[in-house]
Amino acid sequence: MIVQSRTGAGTAQVIAMTDHLNLVDQFAEAFGNEQFQPQGPRELLRFAIAHHDQGWEEVDQRIPMDESTGLPCNLLQTPLDDMLASGPASADFNEAHHPWCGLLVSMHVFGLYKGRYGLSDKIVVEALPEAVRPRFDAMLEGEVARQERLKQSLADDPDLADSVQPEALFQSYKLLQFFDTLALYFCMAADELREESTFLNVPQDQHSDTSIKVTPLGAGEYRIAPFPFAGDEQEFALNSKSIPPQAPGTDIQKVLANTQQAPERLRLVR
Repeated sequence: MIVQSRTGAGTAQVIAMTDHLNLVDQFAEAFGNEQFQPQGPRELLRFAIAHHDQGWEEVDQRIPMDESTGLPCNLLQTPLDDMLASGPASADFNEAHHPWCGLLVSMHVFGLYKGRYGLSDKIVVEALPEAVRPRFDAMLEGEVARQERLKQSLADDPDLADSVQPEALFQSYKLLQFFDTLALYFCMAADELREESTFLNVPQDQHSDTSIKVTPLGAGEYRIAPFPFAGDEQEFALNSKSIPPQAPGTDIQKVLANTQQAPERLRLVR
């Protein structure tokens, strides 16, 4: 569950991870033009992108209220047992669909805690309480073992062997990271708090990357340069729920269930 940063301490926009995934999938659907070519096995990549955080769906359905804010616990306040389970559950879900999807999502899970394989300087596992580090280390070791197992299996598939070669696989991984972090840019903060931001290492083809700058223009419009989507502009919808702070002891899951979605319209232009 993501609780958007906002000015003041009043009503907040609360975004389920499935709504984050929906925005990621919209980006993936619109992606591609003469400068940006989709990577990897297209249908499998699209499935993995659309479901890379699927293990959070069950977690969100039982997320408790943060009594200090009267709102659902934000992403990094997720109970540790649930946080531990969400990553492997996401990889399990994708592996059940196809081993290639499981491989890519396992890489995503590992990368979240380990600086996205060098693409980020945020090493989440190092910020965890010392007492729980061994449990997370064991989880990550399990994902490394999963990746090796799946790579060996897929290397014997003539249709997919090329896609699990290190450079090709990492390009697919970087594309997933771009869609994920771009969606988080919109999910994590309200419109008035979003600032110009640059996204590094965005694949243009199998061998080259570039940086993409996002500049807020006001009224829900953002300039994207270079523009990685079809056409000169694209519109997207970010679903969320407007939740005012609740009184102590409130069943926050009941509040969420009884609140209608309030989509935010995003217009991205060349």
